[in-house]
Amino acid sequence: MNSGLLTTSPISIVKLDKSMLTINPYTHPSMLKALSLMLNTLEYSIVAKGVETQQQLDQCAELSLAGVQGFLLAKPMSTEHLEKRLEYLLNTV
Repeated sequence: MNSGLLTTSPISIVKLDKSMLTINPYTHPSMLKALSLMLNTLEYSIVAKGVETQQQLDQCAELSLAGVQGFLLAKPMSTEHLEKRLEYLLNTV
């Protein structure tokens, strides 16, 4: 990540790759927390990509991320399917 780009680019949302949510030999357990704190301090909205487990979703909620996307919530779908799903959800609330 180029921190200079974060302060000079006209962006408001940063998407975190699913590798940031997965504990492996290449990620430090505190990395996501530190990155989230930095991005929130810079007033960016943070979206976590690749959320596949309840543990990852809980981790995102704990860090108060602005959004999540991944197979845990929904698989990729066509525009038509999404429209039908949203219509159904809106009519059942």
